[in-house]
Amino acid sequence: MADQTRTSTVEELRRAIRDMERELSDLDLMLADYHTEHSRLIRDLRRLQAQLRDAEEAVFPVAKP
Repeated sequence: MADQTRTSTVEELRRAIRDMERELSDLDLMLADYHTEHSRLIRDLRRLQAQLRDAEEAVFPVAKP
């Protein structure tokens, strides 16, 4: 009986470890996707800001002394 309890405990621990490793793996993938999307958004934002500056300069030219 004691051996069966120990075996059951060992299996529960192994299952818990596998589950947690799977969750960590999923989070790693989510983080990689997040960083990719974050970088893309920053690039797009900088491109739009540059376009806005160019458009503003075309509409409101800066007077040179």
